[in-house]
This record gives sequence, structure tokens and C-alpha cells, in this order.
Amino acid sequence: MAAVARAGRAGIMAHLVAGFRSMDESRALACGLAENGADVLEIQIPFSDPTADGPVITAACTVAIAAGATPRASLALAGEVIRAAGAPVFLMSYYNILFRWPGGPSAFFAEAAALGVAGLIVPDLPPDEDAEHYFDGCRAAGLHPVLVVSPNIPDARLAELAPYASGLVYTTARVGTTGAESQVRDAAFIEYMGRLRKAFGAVPIAVGFGIRSRAQVEALAGLADLAVVGTHLLSTLAEKGRDAACAELARAAGR
Repeated sequence: MAAVARAGRAGIMAHLVAGFRSMDESRALACGLAENGADVLEIQIPFSDPTADGPVITAACTVAIAAGATPRASLALAGEVIRAAGAPVFLMSYYNILFRWPGGPSAFFAEAAALGVAGLIVPDLPPDEDAEHYFDGCRAAGLHPVLVVSPNIPDARLAELAPYASGLVYTTARVGTTGAESQVRDAAFIEYMGRLRKAFGAVPIAVGFGIRSRAQVEALAGLADLAVVGTHLLSTLAEKGRDAACAELARAAGR
């Protein structure tokens, strides 16, 4: 995947939960976000125990599941968005969904690749526990298996993970779950991003967890390729509707 950083700011990856508040809403939201500055879209398959996510995304998953959103419907949504929005789409899921997919993970990879999905973000499967050969299976299908790392990772672990990096590396801006605003220009974070660049070379880096403002997106210029805006968009969607969420994305993009 080519880097998508912009002059004076990082590119933007917009995160949404499939089926929140409906599949039709998600489809329209994804297209609206792409029109308002999202360079990449991250579509989360709703899950009943989203352990990396804070209360806003967890609540969105709960609402989506209650409204009938299924993994298969979420995958179909990704295909529709790819055709309509014209932006690269990464699917975010917890591994149990892939493990339980009819035909297993390899069948999921094949279906996702056929739809044009760029890659998968699976935060609860480190390479050490890859008994089902997830990383190899993704690559064989033409998908990027995105590594997920956080600022407390030691250099030795980064060296172990570097051979698995493909297409994109997703780092959290802090340790914890999604939601609270993060500082992205303090000395510790800048030093951490330098360690990631050293470990992963030219592989694009996306920074998520607590990114919500134009100031943060601009502060990531030169440090990261993508700023992931998620919780703030979903919170705005829940409180004010789709148009307001798209407007917030446009503000973060400096439009």
C-alpha cells in the first residue's frame, strides 16, 4: 500500500462499525467520509467482546449486533463501499470471527480479497499464536495482515515483528483502549515513532486511539502516514447524525 500522507498533515483513516446504526447508514457514512477527506476506510465487523475498544465503539458494536448486523453482512458492506467510495478499505475484526467463518480463515481471506479489501486489522492475534497461519494466508490471498503495536513495546519485540509487516502498521497512540484523546507531540511519543520507523522501514504507519482534531492530524505530519479517526466520528454519529460526523472528518482533514 502506498503512503498517503498529505502536505502539512498525515492522511486520514476513518473508522466505522458496520451496521451502526444500520447497514444503509454505514454505506452512506463511508461514502460521505471518503468525500470529506478520508484517504482510507477502516470498517469494523461488530463483535460482542471488542477487547481493544472503549465504551463508544463497544456500544456501537452492541447496537449494530442488536439491529441484525452479521459478519457476512459486514463483509458484503465492505464490497459495496469499495465500489461506491473509491477509497482503500481495511476490515477490522477480532480473530474469533475469522476462525468461525464457514470454511475457516482461508475462506474468509478469499472472499475478502475477491471484493477488493486491501487488508485485515486483527488486534488479538500476535504472530506467536498464529497456529492457523493467518499471516501467511492473508498474504497468499493478496491481503495485507496489518500488525498492531503499542508504545510499551520493546525494541527486541519490534525486531521479531518486523518480518510480518505488510501494507500498513497500526500503532496505538497510547496504552489502553480507544476513546480518550491522545498527545502526539510529546518527546516520548516522537521517540517511539522513531523506533517504529527504524524497525519497519518504508511500511506506512497509522496512528489511532484518541485522534479527533485537525491539530492532532497536523501534529502527526512527518511522524505517521495515517491518523485514524474513529471514536469521535461514532460519538458524533450517535449524537448528531451522519452529516455532522462527515463535517467533523472534514474539519480534521482541514477542509
